[in-house]
Amino acid sequence: MQVYNENFFIDLSNYRMNWTLQCEGVNVLTGVVENLKVAPQQTVTVNLPGLDRAAIERACGSLGEKDIYLYVEYALKAKDGLLDAGFVTAYDQLSVVKAGAKVFELCSRVPQVTESDDAVCFSGIRCGCGMQRTSWSVSIDKKSGFVTSYCLGGSELLQSPIQPCFNRAYTSNDRGAIRGAKGRDDSDHIKYMDLWLNPAYEVASFQCEASCVKVNYRPIVDGKAAVSLEYAVDAAGNLLITEKMEDAGNLASAPLLGRFGMEFSMPGNYSTVEFYGYGPFETYCDRVSSATVGLYTQKVEDQYHYGYVVPQESGTHIGLKWFKTVDGNGTGLRIARLDGEDFSASALPFSRLQLNQDVTGITHSLQLKSLACENRRSEGATWVNFDDVQMGLGCVNSWGKLARKEYLLKPEPRCVSFVISPVINIE
Repeated sequence: MQVYNENFFIDLSNYRMNWTLQCEGVNVLTGVVENLKVAPQQTVTVNLPGLDRAAIERACGSLGEKDIYLYVEYALKAKDGLLDAGFVTAYDQLSVVKAGAKVFELCSRVPQVTESDDAVCFSGIRCGCGMQRTSWSVSIDKKSGFVTSYCLGGSELLQSPIQPCFNRAYTSNDRGAIRGAKGRDDSDHIKYMDLWLNPAYEVASFQCEASCVKVNYRPIVDGKAAVSLEYAVDAAGNLLITEKMEDAGNLASAPLLGRFGMEFSMPGNYSTVEFYGYGPFETYCDRVSSATVGLYTQKVEDQYHYGYVVPQESGTHIGLKWFKTVDGNGTGLRIARLDGEDFSASALPFSRLQLNQDVTGITHSLQLKSLACENRRSEGATWVNFDDVQMGLGCVNSWGKLARKEYLLKPEPRCVSFVISPVINIE
């Protein structure tokens, strides 16, 4: 690999390179380059002893089937001023092999279907490792068209329905754009925060056939956007949701979207998140360069960044292959895209509406701690958002202008399919 020394006056003789080969988020090979002979402003090719194609194949198997990354960091050999020996001054993660997207395959067997005047219920038994068999059920409410219940082993996993979501909580930059929008090019676009905030979804048609349900809604956002949901459930309890937005009449004139995805809440005891994607801190489409792809396990109560003075959007992770929210026993729900492509998600101890001070009147992030139920999570809730994409954060000119055009979400026809699967603690 090539190493470029950005320093103008010192070489890299006081640094060692530690490298790690990562396969699907697991460290499989490590090594050290003790002597970096790179002069100021020069680029040198550095060999990594013990790392070649054969070694990679032995550690990772056939190339092309798994994500493989090379993580490198540059640590001081000796104390340098205020920095102690061993201090890491720079790091990077380089993609060696990017695996192709893996389409999720639903079970071919169909579940039991029970239909009433109020709902359609799917149920069955999920077979786990060994002889374990766990009952499950999914209910879709006919009045709202939303999934209102997901039971696993007799325990309810949903505290509020799974429903479309096209808005996010205000960020400081969003608020700055609103205050300074008068007479500027983005003055019309910032209205998305109000119009997409909490639209009323009225079911226009509800169709159930075999193990599939299709719901069409009356147009929202002044009649411009037509939203529909399609569900399919297999015998293993995998729930496929396809969300569509189509033009109901001049959709292009609607405001920008904050996100294109869905949301729901779970009981607060589902307070652990596990994911494979960019981390460990929050990431967004225009805030990701310092993050690394990996396997992460974190607490829901740690997802919000209380360093933000004003309550706002926080805790999203992008570039995800899958995202789990589980309880202390490892039981819960797993989310992934049907086509295997990347998506974004978050799990917070409060909802996006509770992060909107115009709704709650909460003006400081520390006031949210009472809602988080940090030391009594079972009394709170876990709010999950999962998106095809979310709008960028912006902050281009110190909290006064929306994100660059490539990070905005235009109002246009969109479609995405997610699979929500039950997670049993021994799977």
